[in-house]
Amino acid sequence: MNLRWIQVTDHHIGRDVTTINRGYATAWALERVLTAIAAADGHGVDFLLCTGDLVDVGEDAEYAYARELYGVSAGGEAPGPLAMTRPGLAGLPAYFVPGNHDPRAAWTRNLFPCSAPAERMHLDWAVGDVQFAFLDLGTAGRAGDLRDDALAFLDAVLARGRPTVLVLHHHPVEVGIPWLDRAVPEGIDRLWRALRRGRVLGVLFGHAHTSVERCVENIPVWGLRSTCFQFGGSEQPTFLIQPLQYRVLSVDGDGLSSALFEVPLVGPAEGVAV
Repeated sequence: MNLRWIQVTDHHIGRDVTTINRGYATAWALERVLTAIAAADGHGVDFLLCTGDLVDVGEDAEYAYARELYGVSAGGEAPGPLAMTRPGLAGLPAYFVPGNHDPRAAWTRNLFPCSAPAERMHLDWAVGDVQFAFLDLGTAGRAGDLRDDALAFLDAVLARGRPTVLVLHHHPVEVGIPWLDRAVPEGIDRLWRALRRGRVLGVLFGHAHTSVERCVENIPVWGLRSTCFQFGGSEQPTFLIQPLQYRVLSVDGDGLSSALFEVPLVGPAEGVAV
């Protein structure tokens, strides 16, 4: 069982290249990360995964511009894949899950018109021998809301007995930023208990705009730095501009490993392992 993919997250794309978010050029940042991935021949991955907050407000114009940056066309059912057409990444399948900045009706209309929008878009898909499960913790509030329906969905996926990667947008662990650590979803222990019942290779998330590595219940848990601005480790929100990052994940046998790559803000757009 071998599989390899790239995670990127939290782009907060605006209406066009001139849109600035708290002084930060989000379209420039995403373009730079995708250019770096292409320069590395896509690291030989099987697909790319964006873990939410593709856009900032949820307008159709934002999604249209995000599709242009990725080089994808809307079609099919969530979470994809959609085939990329960018130079260096042409044909690479891309999967997308929604974040709290992605209104579900707009997200489905603009990316996956064959899917019916719902308040919670719990999703599962398989690539090769590995299955992926996305639990939707909603759009209301920083912490997200872990509901019974999400855990029931997870139980049904795990019951298949296949090796599984859990995908979230919201952070399920503390990330070392005090105001975000107070926003870990209430009752998150229920999630870790549920994961004991399956063959879980790892947990991926975005939302916190920072890269972290944790281990819970002997399961590796990885968060990834946003391609938007990042958050400082303070009691109240502060905003940083740090080098960009993406993560390359590999399933080899029954284990999941991660390599973090950093793209400098100046000079050639090339990812360097960190």
